Amino acid sequence: MAARPMAAENGPMEIRAALPADRDAVIALWEACGLTRPWNDPVADFDRALGGPASTVLVGEEPEVGAGIVATAMVGEDGHRGWVYYLAVRPERQGGGHGRHMMAACEGWLRDRGVPKIQLMVRDSNDPVLGFYAALGYEPQAVRVLGRWLADGAGPAPASAVAATPATPARAVTAGAASTGRASPVIGPAFAGWPVLNRALRDAVIGLTTEQLAQRPTPDHWPLWAIVGHLACQRVFWLCDFAGEPRSAETPFPDAAWSCPGDEDLVNVLDGPALAAALDATFAIVEGALARWTMADLAEVIRRDWGDEPWIKSRGEVIARVLAHDTSHAAEASLALGLLGLPALDIWP
Repeated sequence: MAARPMAAENGPMEIRAALPADRDAVIALWEACGLTRPWNDPVADFDRALGGPASTVLVGEEPEVGAGIVATAMVGEDGHRGWVYYLAVRPERQGGGHGRHMMAACEGWLRDRGVPKIQLMVRDSNDPVLGFYAALGYEPQAVRVLGRWLADGAGPAPASAVAATPATPARAVTAGAASTGRASPVIGPAFAGWPVLNRALRDAVIGLTTEQLAQRPTPDHWPLWAIVGHLACQRVFWLCDFAGEPRSAETPFPDAAWSCPGDEDLVNVLDGPALAAALDATFAIVEGALARWTMADLAEVIRRDWGDEPWIKSRGEVIARVLAHDTSHAAEASLALGLLGLPALDIWP
């Protein structure tokens, strides 16, 4: 496919078929747009699309500004219908028509091959993307997508699929508990400052305006609302999706493995009350883990067979990661508050 000029609002874009040498740049864009998943190997997806006669990856470039690859779409046909995957536009170039032009290029690619219909899959909860495709004339179809993983261990594991290795006695209980025969203590008291951090962050954002929540700590960071939303969403991913804790459906992020503010979503802006509610709902999950997990549980190993390489972490690593993630993004939020002339988070009452 020769490069095809397109006049996007951001500037002229040329669309062409990807080359093997484009692989790293294409996958970097997919990752920047939050399209990759642990159970899907993007390298294999890219190579498979370029290696077959019935598929390809289209890339959009802005040669006049030297921006490199700013958009992609994977397109293919199965002899009956055409399909599109990995539609991505560099975040800072979104909203300028690049996505629309990439879809037009996919349609043209299929039309040239005599394919009568194009189809794609979008999660029901992804309203902005559904609206994007509706504006292009795409309509819901009277079908339901069914699927089954063919490779053992492929795909996201169900929440109950936790493989544990026995803890050794030295790690199962504290020295005092081992000597007296008492049960291993719960971990909650060791994290007494965590509720203080959550409450401080909640109180700081609940009354902010939309303009204030758009503040970025630096030009390279997400806006404040996305930082806080991402912090809350990742609690659900690690504690529920990975470690098997319940109550993810009671949060705004029941699909945390697929869609979190910042990572996959910079469109659905959360206001102050929504962020406060998200912090409350997700911290209830944190509190549940702190109240039930024991010192012995921290040695338990959890394995998720996602993608080519399994994810293996102990419960101790999981809870430490969630706390470190909270504090890291809370620090970013505190910096944004300072730039707004507001008090920094007070976690030392």
